[in-house]
Amino acid sequence: MKKLIQFFAQKHLFTNFLFIAVIVGAVFFWNTTGKEELPNINFDTAMISASYPGATAENMDLLVTRDIESALEGIDGILEVRSTSSQGSTTVIVDLDPHSPNRNEVVAEITDAVTVLDLPDAVETPRVREFKSSRFSVIDLTLSFTDVDVMTEDQRVTLQAYADTLGDRLKRIPGVSEVGASGYLERFIEISVRPEKLSDYDISLQQIATAVRASSVNIPVGTLEDDASTKIKLESELNNVDLLNDLVLRANFEGNKIRLRDLADVSFRFEDRNTIFKIDGNEGIMLRVTKASGAGILDVVDNIKKTADEFKETALAETHIRLHLLQDESIGVRNRLSIVASNGLLGFLLVVLILFIFLDAKSSFWVAMGIPFTLACTMIVASLFGQTINNMTLAAVIVVMGMIVDDAIVVAENVTRLRYDGLPPLEAVTLGTERVFAPIVASITTTCAAFVPLFFFSGRFGALAGFLPPVIFIMLGASLYEALFILPSHLLLKRKNSRSANGAPGVKNSHWFLRVENAYGGLLRRLLKRKSIVVIVLGAMLFYSGWFFLSTMRFSMFPREESTEIFVTGALPRDANMYDTERAVRQVEKIFLDDIGKEVVGVSSRIARGRWGGARRENEFSLLVELVERNQRSRGNAELIRVWNEKLAELEGFENISIGASRFGQSSGSAIDIIVQESNDETRARVADEIIAYLARMPSLT
Repeated sequence: MKKLIQFFAQKHLFTNFLFIAVIVGAVFFWNTTGKEELPNINFDTAMISASYPGATAENMDLLVTRDIESALEGIDGILEVRSTSSQGSTTVIVDLDPHSPNRNEVVAEITDAVTVLDLPDAVETPRVREFKSSRFSVIDLTLSFTDVDVMTEDQRVTLQAYADTLGDRLKRIPGVSEVGASGYLERFIEISVRPEKLSDYDISLQQIATAVRASSVNIPVGTLEDDASTKIKLESELNNVDLLNDLVLRANFEGNKIRLRDLADVSFRFEDRNTIFKIDGNEGIMLRVTKASGAGILDVVDNIKKTADEFKETALAETHIRLHLLQDESIGVRNRLSIVASNGLLGFLLVVLILFIFLDAKSSFWVAMGIPFTLACTMIVASLFGQTINNMTLAAVIVVMGMIVDDAIVVAENVTRLRYDGLPPLEAVTLGTERVFAPIVASITTTCAAFVPLFFFSGRFGALAGFLPPVIFIMLGASLYEALFILPSHLLLKRKNSRSANGAPGVKNSHWFLRVENAYGGLLRRLLKRKSIVVIVLGAMLFYSGWFFLSTMRFSMFPREESTEIFVTGALPRDANMYDTERAVRQVEKIFLDDIGKEVVGVSSRIARGRWGGARRENEFSLLVELVERNQRSRGNAELIRVWNEKLAELEGFENISIGASRFGQSSGSAIDIIVQESNDETRARVADEIIAYLARMPSLT
């Protein structure tokens, strides 16, 4: 090891080239490495969704949900199936076996099984979707008219046309895999048959349906036997009102024809509005953009914002339509990148300052240079191993940011001390590094060992925590390499005209901290003569620490952070319809709209929408209030909730209104979910009531 250290110490050109190459290489890998909110993880869960417009929850369970559940029976690789049936829709959650040899085959079998089901004609083909952490909604774009509480049909036609155009542009952005819509109503052609005309013309509804179905075709019929093998397709789609009005239902030999217009009114219309979706107090449409698994969140969001700005300047320039961006998930990634950059710069400056006090200017500078070298080396190696820049890898960097100069400090201090003792520069650098080789390797190894248990956590937390140790190991390994081979060469660099009193370059006769070391040595010698007292004091401190931990400190898996989302839920009396609820909610919206541009980014309201798969109730509503980041506002969540809660309490006509911030926990917003599974409705309700009554007697629950 001594010869290896000596080799690097003497090869200044080689070590400097290596140092610069690593920094330059990190810049290249930074530009090519994906940036995401979370690493790409499959959560061993698939979701099957199906819709049946107009069906009750009971019909959904009987006609759709049970068939889906039956189709999943016998598929290997499924641990559990849970389903929720609500009005017009059903959701089936499938937990997959994490030890299945080929999960892709399991998902493919699930898709095949539900696709071939014989469901009612009005049921859309069930959709199967896997839960992946890197495939998620990255930003929401909202479109709404200004000062329009509830849109008319003409306004909806206009707004949805703009939403379709914007959605098409968003889908063409590289890295965008899906654009979903909330508040969007499907438009279809309605044929309203006049009953008296059916009798007059002696035509049944079945004959009309058959004629429409037979006249609307789009199928391939064969291939021409020519050089180009031209494909022949029979295309006759009745996709507009005029074609349907002219549809011939019956004709005779005299040329008389009975057309659809003779006995029916044909017109475009939207599906019935079951809920009202509003943005900042105006009914609107939200486009939710989902990125692809391999796409970087920063690049995707930047391109989305660029497209949105162009759309505002062109398509919306002469309209009263407002385009607003909400739920920008890239903000969290940018903030963590900023934390790493600011911590790195601050660490560099503090290391230089502190080491300048305790060592000398040259040692402090080169020890501090280990921070950018270690970060750059980690960037290169982690990227080569397939890591991306995400919240977990950035968290790992932040965790060990303060440790990466520890070994370099030990080496620099030992080398400096040997120089004070009068050793020649090369011998001091070589011997000083060699003597601390074993201790700093042991220190790095034990630190790495402390993070090994993160590999053995199970579940979703384990899947996320498993990304921390590799990055930590790479950073600590890079800092060890820099301290053993790069730093000695830098410490050996000579400054012109720098000579000590005894003629050795760069050596001082004494240092003020040597007096501190001598004083500490004297104290240590005295304490070693009183070992029993030291042991008693140590035991008392350990006992007090254990008592304080058990009696005072609370356990939290993750520290609480200021949320940027506030949820408001409430209800009017049961006899209120959807439009009564919308008019009442305007009072609630105004409370938060007054703070837009200050603490509030935007407010989205959902009226008469079922929550957590429950039935839709027209007297219920919910609001999502998006806040600016905590460092950009003067008031915290607790203060905002207190002020808003006081204003909400002054409103009249509501049965209940509650407000709270989002946090970690179950999807219901509670710390613990209790699920009662029982096919019999009466038994299930009775057991649920008994559980509620029992929990109500527990003083620690609210």
